Parts: sequence; structure tokens; C-alpha cells
Amino acid sequence: MLIYILNLVLILALAWPLCIHKPTPKKKLCYLAVTFGALFLLAALRQGIGNDYDTYIEIYQRIGATPVSQLWAMPEEKGYVLLCKLLSLISMDTVFLYAVMALLCLVPVAWFIYRYSPNVWLSTWLYVTLTFFYGTMNFVRQNLAVAILLLGFPLLRRRKIPAALCYAGVILLACTFHKSAVIMLPILLVCYIPLKKWVLGTYAGLALALYVTSGYIIDFITDYIYTQYKGKIYLELGFGFHFLIVPALILLLALCTQKKVTERYPDGGLMVNMMLYSFLIWLFITKHFVLERFSLYVYIFVLLAVPMACETFAPDNAMMEKYQSLREELRQARSLGGKSPKLKSLSRQFGAMKETVALQQVYYWCVVGAVLVATFCYQVFGMYDGTNGFHGVFPYHSFVGFLERLP
Repeated sequence: MLIYILNLVLILALAWPLCIHKPTPKKKLCYLAVTFGALFLLAALRQGIGNDYDTYIEIYQRIGATPVSQLWAMPEEKGYVLLCKLLSLISMDTVFLYAVMALLCLVPVAWFIYRYSPNVWLSTWLYVTLTFFYGTMNFVRQNLAVAILLLGFPLLRRRKIPAALCYAGVILLACTFHKSAVIMLPILLVCYIPLKKWVLGTYAGLALALYVTSGYIIDFITDYIYTQYKGKIYLELGFGFHFLIVPALILLLALCTQKKVTERYPDGGLMVNMMLYSFLIWLFITKHFVLERFSLYVYIFVLLAVPMACETFAPDNAMMEKYQSLREELRQARSLGGKSPKLKSLSRQFGAMKETVALQQVYYWCVVGAVLVATFCYQVFGMYDGTNGFHGVFPYHSFVGFLERLP
């Protein structure tokens, strides 16, 4: 467990020198290179952890042994089959497999954070503590699909019909790695609708109706369509309602800051919508935990939504420009000497502005602190939930001696 805690310490320790104190694009890039480099090493050097660790090795070996002419007949998604076949031509080593998969899963996320997050270090923290990173060591195909969707994000954010159609093509490409990515097609149809009261009411009504009748819908599907899934436990049981706490808090934060977020960020409204859809999916997971595999594609946008919401509590650019302007005027007035009425007026204005900025910063750090504490508690819960924690990656095991010896 210690290696995971040290990883969180690294994320926080580098935040101040590289992201908070006089940030620059190069310093942010360096931050992501170091933190995601550490995540890559954790994922690539692991051994035997992840619920599907052995399953993916078996699939890789089976694909490697299958002639190219017979690949189409394999049951796995064809994009993933083709990728594994290409990799198998290079090496059949499982360390190589998981190293490449980690690279393909992590690099697009790092790029996405660097390009679009208003708070790089907080997004990185959320990626780990909300267990997205740990999912890359279990849900490999789903995370490859997520990587494709994130790389296509420039199309999604354009809000133009041609771009949306192209993003639909991106979704279909993601489906060649995991079919559950298809959930993004209906979301694409509604994600640009502003969340007005009547829209929220409509979503609430539909969600309530589907939640009440979902058991009957599942029965109909398994009776007449997918009969082989009849009676499967993952269709009939759900997670506890405590799994809904974090998505609910995130949605509450997004809704409370919706006005400022949409005014400050071009993608703000889209992110608020994504948090609503994510909450609704998690609501249904409390009845049918098979739906968890669909949540990842929407929930991943929390990496932007929460930092955007938090940044609305910080002094905005206009306030900081006014603060800097008053400070410069006061400095120049003092350099002239004397105690003119203008100097006294500037001193009062600057003092009031300084107090406003300081108070705003206190609000901001209180909100950020609350996010850090809440998400850290969620990670701790995930570390000890069940036998091996979330995704079966706790405690950490590695084929590297000194990593394996860590408590």
C-alpha cells in the first residue's frame, strides 16, 4: 500500500513548485511528465494484480497464436484484436504487453489534462484518487476506448454538426476496443442541451421511471433477446448507495457553480452536463452493477469539471488585473512622496481590494481542501473494499524486488 501513498505524496509535493507558484506551460508539462511517468512505472512493473490480469495475458497469447486470416472470428472487439496481433509480432512478453497498454492508456489522459484542464495538478490527483488510474490495470480495453474518446475531444467541444458527426465516428472507433463505449452515442445527442429547470425536470422524471421499471426491462431483455444472461448476478444486484455519495457531491458542486463555470469556460456547460449523466449512470449502478462499465466514458470528464468548478472560487482575471493595477498605481504615488488625497484614496482602495482577493483565495483553498480530503477518503475506501480493493490492485505487487518488499 505504501507505494500508492508515496505516489499521492509525489502528486501533491510537485504541485506547488511546478503548477501553483509562477506556472508556465513548460513547468506544467514537466509536472505531467513526472507524475504520469510514475503512474506508467507502477502499471508497467506490476505483477499479478488487477482482476483481469491473467485474462488479458490469455487473450494476448491466444491472439498471438491465431493466424491473421482467422482473427475476424475471434470474440473480442476487432480493434483490440488487431492491436494485440501487431504487438505480438514484436514480442509475446507480458511485461511488454502491459507496458504498451499503460502507455496507450496514460499518454492521452496526460495530453487531455495538459490541453484542457484549468488546474493540472488537481486533475492529476482526481485521476488517481477517483480510481481511474487503478482501472487501467484492470479494465484495459475500456480505458483504451476512453483514450480514443479523449483524443477526439477537440471535435466534441466544437458544438458543430459536422464535428459532432465526426465525433460519432470516434465513438464507433472506440467501440472496436470495447462495445460499452456505445453509451456515448445517445449522450452525444443531448450533451449540448443547456441544463435549464425544465431539462433537469425531464431528466429526473425519465430517470425515476426507468429506475422503477429497470427490473422489468432487464427481465424482458433476458427472456426474449439475451437469454444466456438470464439470472446473472451482475444484472440483478447493484452496488450500495454509498457509492453514490461522491458522484452526488460532484454533481452538487457542478450545479452550484454552473453559472460561473459556463461564463468562464467554453466547455463549462458541457462538463456540467457530463456530471449529471455520470450521476444518473451511478444511480442505476445501485440496481445493476453491470452498468459500471458504462460509467467510465462519462465520469472521466470529472477531470475537467471539478477543477473548473473549484477555479470559480478563486479570484478571476479581472479581479487580479485590477489588484495589480492598483498596486502599481500606489507604488508610483508613494515614489513621488508626500501625503496627497490621491495617495490616501489609492491606499484605501488597494487595502480593500487586497482583503477581497485574500478572502477569495481562502474560499478557493477551502473548497480545494475539501475536494482533496473527500477524494483521498474515497481512495482509502477503495484500497480496503473487498478482498483486494477496487479493481483488485491492492496491495501492490511487482516483479521488481525493492517494490515488492515495500509494505
